[in-house]
Amino acid sequence: MISRLLLILELLLLCLAAPFGAYMSEAKNSSFPLTCTNVPYPFGVPGIAMKGFEISCNGTSPILKLGNNSYEIEDISLLQGNLSIYAGTIFHRCNQDFTVAPGNIDLEGTPYTIANTESSNNMLTIVGCNHVVTVQGHPSSYSTSACVSFCDSVDDVIDGSCSGLGCCQFSIPKGLKSFIMWFQFLNLTNRVSNATEIPRCIQAFFVQQNNFTFSSEMLENVVKDNQVSQDRYLMTLDWAIGNTNCTQAKKYVKSYACKENSHCYNSNDGVGYRCNCSQGYHGNPYIECQDINECEDPELNPCVGKCTNKPGSVSCTCPPGQQGDGRKQGSGCTNKAPTVSSKEKEVPLEPALGFLEDTSDRIATDLQLDFFRSTSVFDFE
Repeated sequence: MISRLLLILELLLLCLAAPFGAYMSEAKNSSFPLTCTNVPYPFGVPGIAMKGFEISCNGTSPILKLGNNSYEIEDISLLQGNLSIYAGTIFHRCNQDFTVAPGNIDLEGTPYTIANTESSNNMLTIVGCNHVVTVQGHPSSYSTSACVSFCDSVDDVIDGSCSGLGCCQFSIPKGLKSFIMWFQFLNLTNRVSNATEIPRCIQAFFVQQNNFTFSSEMLENVVKDNQVSQDRYLMTLDWAIGNTNCTQAKKYVKSYACKENSHCYNSNDGVGYRCNCSQGYHGNPYIECQDINECEDPELNPCVGKCTNKPGSVSCTCPPGQQGDGRKQGSGCTNKAPTVSSKEKEVPLEPALGFLEDTSDRIATDLQLDFFRSTSVFDFE
């Protein structure tokens, strides 16, 4: 009876997730925890999600199924084109026992790739002593990398440092979907005369570097416990639509995923494309991008004068008596200089000429008087 009630509850959660998940918009990463009811399209339950983006629900947590393994989704970003999942150990080797664990992700045939280190801080991490681990991406055209982890005892390591003492890490290249790993134990017991052989145990896992802190306790759990760790580590997967670029995808109108007022950009991983709302719009580019009314948002309003909202943009104008482009980052609005009317500038011609004639006559008379005053009179009689 209880199992039947639990099944009914899970079906109800899936039904609730369908309408919300199908129409959830996201212009930026949400500050709210991701649940089954706010999963953004193209993700969703089967029948609602775009092909390849189906998820299930475990209580309130969205679950991504890859092959035979399931992973809890921490968050999904439409803007960045990635999602974060909790993955566990890739493999555990102790002496001659080797166990492949759920963290061994194979993404061939899926819309996902393991996000590269530069964009996500993903690192392939090895914890253990005296091992060389070599990794080659698949296909074989990917370069091969190796890391070495040394230690004579757990006490040798430095907490917080994963740089070769009990722990080493690989950077992830772009476009990685699957990989092959080789490992070799280094017999270093004779390197120090009083050294004792440390257990030949190592574990490997993917983890976001900023969410991982190595410790001696972690190493001790690996080398002294011949069991696969149940710890989960947060890692990032990139995703993309289809296996063509934007130019090719636009030729097929029915399957083209970018809706009106959005733009297409090619995936950085080399396969597929993604969509973002165009400038001046927000929302879910796979459903609908809506105009942003910048005039109503003090942080987005670019005007110092009157703001008029337009599709995808705004128009700024200055009030009467002022001039400029009306923008905060432009010339703004300044008071116009006072103008003089044409009547005030006119000077009557005749009075001006009369003034000049009177002035010239006075000047001539004054000059004559001054001349006679300064001239001596001679009498020749």
